[in-house]
Amino acid sequence: MKNNEQDGNDLKQKVVDIEVSASSKQGRADAISKAFTDMRKRVYEVVNGAIIYLKPTNVQILEEKVTTPKEHFLFIFMPRIKEEVTMRLKISVEVQYMEL
Repeated sequence: MKNNEQDGNDLKQKVVDIEVSASSKQGRADAISKAFTDMRKRVYEVVNGAIIYLKPTNVQILEEKVTTPKEHFLFIFMPRIKEEVTMRLKISVEVQYMEL
């Protein structure tokens, strides 16, 4: 949608590029979910107005790091491997908003 004053349309549109990072002990999907939550917060900081629509148009994984530490109960019993994922993403977002 484009801003068209003749039609009485007050929606404005712009594309915002945001770089976010997130980490999770629940896996890759949870880390991506946390990154997108952070992305929404940052878009609200950048855009001056009421946001109507957010659409991610491009997502790039800049860095992904997986660590798998091994835990033992009382140092020798029941070994358990945990996975921690840390990611850095670059997200392009199409934002439609109304200026206040």
